[in-house]
Amino acid sequence: MAAAFLVATPGLGQSKASPLTETKAEADSLDQRINLRLSFQGKDWLNEPAWLFHGPGNTVTLVAVGGTERVLKGERQRDGSYSLRLDEGNQTVTLKLAPTAGGLAGRWTRGLGSGEAVAVSSEPSLQIADFGQVFDRLTGILDARFFDPGFNGRDWSAMKDRYRAKALSAGNEGVFVLTVREMLKEIGVSHVGFFNAPPAPPTAETTPAPDARQIVGWIKPEPGIGYMRIARFSGLPQWRTTLDRGFAELADTHTLILDLRENGGGNLSLGMRLADHLMPEKRSFGIYVSRPGLAAAGVSSIDQFPREQAFMYDGYEQDEFFGELFTRGAVSLVSGGRAFTRSRRLYVLIDRETGSAAEAVAAELKEQGAILVGQKSSGAMLVSVRENIAKDWILRFPAGDFRTGYGAVVEGIGVEPTHPVDPRRAYDVALEMAKRDIKK
Repeated sequence: MAAAFLVATPGLGQSKASPLTETKAEADSLDQRINLRLSFQGKDWLNEPAWLFHGPGNTVTLVAVGGTERVLKGERQRDGSYSLRLDEGNQTVTLKLAPTAGGLAGRWTRGLGSGEAVAVSSEPSLQIADFGQVFDRLTGILDARFFDPGFNGRDWSAMKDRYRAKALSAGNEGVFVLTVREMLKEIGVSHVGFFNAPPAPPTAETTPAPDARQIVGWIKPEPGIGYMRIARFSGLPQWRTTLDRGFAELADTHTLILDLRENGGGNLSLGMRLADHLMPEKRSFGIYVSRPGLAAAGVSSIDQFPREQAFMYDGYEQDEFFGELFTRGAVSLVSGGRAFTRSRRLYVLIDRETGSAAEAVAAELKEQGAILVGQKSSGAMLVSVRENIAKDWILRFPAGDFRTGYGAVVEGIGVEPTHPVDPRRAYDVALEMAKRDIKK
């Protein structure tokens, strides 16, 4: 028989002995919800609820039920300690936790970064009695607003029935969440998720802290050649101003290396401003169509939608864009020319972490003659929204489809580089190509 192992009551870390479990029932009895905090130099890198699932023997899985939805797998030892890891893109995340008087504590690493880790017991916010209502509300929203009425070729009605039975038999919140996520994954598209987002605890600050992360940066590696990195596409106006300053300082360059590696996307606002600098005149930067647009046009897919009916939007505000997309049904983004100063030879660096808005920008620039260097992008380009399903529980789902200006599909396919190379060498390769072009 297995003794109690880090059970939620009286608290994590209080067990002195923890023989390994031998049966599924014994392992299931140890499953529990925790709050996991990973910090770096006193600031949170991750702070969200998670579930610890214990398998037979010494196997264990940690599933973040907050917005990151990370899944770490590993082992637990007889002394109650955990060793977990996750291969995440080009980096590996490791987590080591040991029992303390107040729960679990240890260290985490991600690439070259590391910091402190703390886990404490927390109570589930979804009860078993809630599962049916939550599941029905979630699938009802997808019925009405999922971007593809054909659900990517899946038998959605049969899927709902199958997963509803499984969800209602879940023995705890963690298993219910995994069941819903499994259903969303089976649809086979990006930008889906189901997660807990409790409000942040109140602080003494009366104004939000400024975004101090370096999202846009630039240098001149060689005379006439500029390098600009955009780490993610933020919607904050300050980064459009920073982008403008960068192009002003690179005004004497005839070649630009634009680095979008590890840029998972974000808000299209910064991409619109980028096009203002790179394109001499306004042009369509792709079309977006929602379910209301398909219904109004009497078609079942974006490829059948008459492009001339799309509303032309040239603003920078995502809320305005969403309003037009879901009110009018279809939007064509229009940008370029508003900050153009000179034509440049353009190299764009991409990798498999380049996703969503970032790969939409890469695809559009490629169609305009840019040379893409690196690795094929992630193939995750849809317009996603978030909907409250229950108190502090969010459904993320794609509510709009996308095609490039020339009609190319990015979702599920990705953007192919012009010159495939190891993404770690992409900058060096692009720089050498740029220098050779100067000599021609």
